Amino acid sequence: MIARNNGCKEVHLDSGSNPGRYDAHRLYLKSGYNITSFHFALKLDK
Repeated sequence: MIARNNGCKEVHLDSGSNPGRYDAHRLYLKSGYNITSFHFALKLDK
């Protein structure tokens, strides 16, 4: 892995949460990634 070969201790990845991303999420989990947090957003009207 490029990150490991360059001395990185961790790799972080952000991914959308819509159903179109579910296959990607399965791939990340299968590859050893863990879900470590949730990101919340609130759109404000102008």
